[in-house]
This record gives sequence, C-alpha cells and structure tokens, in this order.
Amino acid sequence: MDENGIKEGVIAIVEPILKDNFLELVDIEALSGGSIIRIYIDKINGRINLDECAEASRMISAALDASGSMNPDYTLEVSSPGINRPLKKPEDFIRFSGKKAKIVTKEKIGEGRVFTGVIECFTENRVLLKTQNGIIQVPFDNIKKANIDEDLFL
Repeated sequence: MDENGIKEGVIAIVEPILKDNFLELVDIEALSGGSIIRIYIDKINGRINLDECAEASRMISAALDASGSMNPDYTLEVSSPGINRPLKKPEDFIRFSGKKAKIVTKEKIGEGRVFTGVIECFTENRVLLKTQNGIIQVPFDNIKKANIDEDLFL
C-alpha cells in the first residue's frame, strides 16, 4: 500500500477516536512505507498538553494494533502541532480568525507568493488576510502551505 493509502486508512481509524475525546486531527504523515506514523493533534477548543498527547497516543496505538492493518513494527508519534500550527482546512482559517499567519501560494497573487498578516475571515472559499499593504484575498485552492505565525511582528 502506498503512503497515501496508509494515511487514509489511519485517518479512518483515528478521527472517530479523536472526535469522541474532543480532539482534532491536524495532520498526519506516513513515512518509510508506513513504518513511521506521525500524527499531529489539537484540542477542538484550546491547546493540547503533553499528558493529553500521551493519552491520545495510547488510544490510537491500541486502535491501530486492533485493526490489524499496520506493519507490526510501526512507530507511532503523536504530538501537538506547535505554536506555528499548520492551517489545512477551511475550518482552520475560521477558527483562527484574528491570528497572525503566513500563507504560501501555489501561484502568484499580484507580485508575490508569500504573504504574512492577520486572518480577517474565510468566506466564499477565500482567506482574507490583512497585511501591511492591505487586504489580500487568497483562494483556498491556491494555498500551498499556511501556518499560524506567532513570531510575526506586524
């Protein structure tokens, strides 16, 4: 099975467990043919702490082992997304409205592909980002990478 197939299988097992515990799946990586599964989680409301990550890791590991679909020698890593949390879904931009962010686009908007500013809102499949040069409208499907960036000085 390829790494995308492994990720999809893990997501199907992990997401219900996380939702039942008021947690969300932020990102997942399947590395080395699925021998390393790296899962980033957060609380639905607030920031996750180390003890909550450890508890989630135990639940996820038990569920993955019970599924029988994993390489028996896989390594599971569960952690928080950190202060520079990736923004992957439209809901992320809604949730973090008012926060500082850095967005890298696939294609240029005006003269640039890297924008920093404050997330104003998410509407009509676009992120409105307030930059030092005004409001930039970034189509969601043009986002290559986006992160909360608490280190920004605006």
